[in-house]
Amino acid sequence: MLPMGGTDGVVRGDRAALAWRQFVDLPEDRVDRQPMRGGGGRLVMVFDGRLDNRAELLVRLGRTGPEAASMPDGRVALRCFEAAGREALGWFCGAFALALFDEGEDRLLLARDALGMRPLVYHLARDFLRFATVPRGLFVDPSVPRALDPVALARHSIRWRVAADRTIYQDIRALPPGCFLEMQAGRVVVDHHWRPDHVAPVRFARMDDYAEGLRAVLETAVAAQTRSARGVASQLSGGLDSSAVTALAAGVLAARNDVLDAYTAAPPEGTPPVHPLLRHDESGVAAETAARFPNIRHHVIRETPALELELFDRIAAGADLPPINAMNMPWFDDIARAAGRRGAGVLLHAGYGNLTISAEGFEGLADMALRGRFLALARHGWRLRDLNRIERRLLVAETAMAARRRLPVPAGLRRRIGRRVLEDAPVALRPEALPEGGLDSLAKAAVWRWPGADRLADGGRRVAAFANNDLAFLTFYYEASCGLSLRDPTADQRVAEYCWGLPPEAFLAGGTPRGLVRRAMAGLLPPAVVENRRQGAQAVTWRRQMSAARDEILREIDALAACPDTAALFDIGRLKALAAEIDGPDESREMMIALQVTLTQALNVGRFARRFSGSNQTGREDAAETGD
Repeated sequence: MLPMGGTDGVVRGDRAALAWRQFVDLPEDRVDRQPMRGGGGRLVMVFDGRLDNRAELLVRLGRTGPEAASMPDGRVALRCFEAAGREALGWFCGAFALALFDEGEDRLLLARDALGMRPLVYHLARDFLRFATVPRGLFVDPSVPRALDPVALARHSIRWRVAADRTIYQDIRALPPGCFLEMQAGRVVVDHHWRPDHVAPVRFARMDDYAEGLRAVLETAVAAQTRSARGVASQLSGGLDSSAVTALAAGVLAARNDVLDAYTAAPPEGTPPVHPLLRHDESGVAAETAARFPNIRHHVIRETPALELELFDRIAAGADLPPINAMNMPWFDDIARAAGRRGAGVLLHAGYGNLTISAEGFEGLADMALRGRFLALARHGWRLRDLNRIERRLLVAETAMAARRRLPVPAGLRRRIGRRVLEDAPVALRPEALPEGGLDSLAKAAVWRWPGADRLADGGRRVAAFANNDLAFLTFYYEASCGLSLRDPTADQRVAEYCWGLPPEAFLAGGTPRGLVRRAMAGLLPPAVVENRRQGAQAVTWRRQMSAARDEILREIDALAACPDTAALFDIGRLKALAAEIDGPDESREMMIALQVTLTQALNVGRFARRFSGSNQTGREDAAETGD
């Protein structure tokens, strides 16, 4: 990949040049040297990431012994390409991005892992293709246009992710997850090497078998992702997903006589509850999980008193992308920094558990209705009669969402619905600033922003949530800035394939939302986690943090107004009106969304756009120019 800040290896030829920057993430990385040559010298490859099924691949290649055990993952991947060509992509399970050039056939191959856990971007100009891990690697070439996409920025500012093959930059594309790009003789083809709609069905005779199968596949993923050149840490809340990952990791590490540092974010002590159905401080429940495992060292990180806009700058400058969920970044960054200071090389989390291991299963009710399975619908619906208010709201929203996705909707109606949803969305944009077709593009996206859009019934839509995530870029940022690899076992390909192959009944059995993961983790996690029906509240002190940063927020809005690019994109008047509400009496859900999403995300994206354009009206040094 084209690197930043120098190279540790370069191969230049008449038709291609590949460069590589080393990051020691895995034990085998210490002896890694790239670019690598193979295939009798005609293949040149650079590889970023890891192969979580490397042991299986080595057996498949017939390689054993000490040399195979210490072989870097990139070298294992190259040996697979020597054996099977491009079909080897179907062998891999892990988080990776790679580039392979065949000098003999003058063919370039780029590829990303199934769920897009490692980034890979490119710029195509006529018959010349440049690629890199992140956009900054492309901008070192002055011929690559350096311009933001206003529609993508608009979507990002309201937490609507851009399309899988797009970035927030006008002329820079992302290679979608599970895809490869092949270039030969000036012809470029992008296609899938893995598809979510090709996941094999998983069927067992007993409901308990589904839970046992989930625990087994998740433990396999956790074991693979604890491979590290340094220590291992985990993010531990009081929820099912992070607790399951932490508990399984503790067991894996105990067998190696290793410890696990588990970090819990919590509000300052004495913070009052925010809602009777939300658990505002999960440190006590997290401590119960940690206490079950002697090799867990539990750390509670109390939230910072003020919102730091400079944090957004650091992340955006390092990841080449503003964070998609700005309000949660302060506590997550505190955890990541604390783990790095204690020597961790891996931070496990469970950010995508809602899409895999802990799906409520509500969308299965719509599937039953549309397939005419009314007896099953009645049986499972009756079992769900004891839902609390938040769970009932989710049930209605997700069932309706799944039904709408299966029913044909005319294009004109979709457009009208989308514009209506867009009118009600937490937007502080000026629609007239968008290029022709930009508003319709947002409206089309808005159709899929009905409640429940992130927990969908079909694999293709589920993987869309992975396809546009910013985790891959955040992983790059934390690796570069503090040597920490973010890993999510709930986003492991094998876990996703298992969960997406299950029948709806597997998630609904027992009449309890997230019943599958509850049954799978029973006995391993404390009852306070397994039986809990309340959701955890994140960034509980967000309003207090915004109040402490109010003067800085007002200065930033003035800076956005003084920058022509951001003044044209954002409704400055609305941002000022929202800033005036920070210390106001309105504590409604609508005001919470307006401040947390509309205002905070507009500041986050607008600040990035302003500094990217070179405007720095506040007088502070431009973070985008200072680097990591």
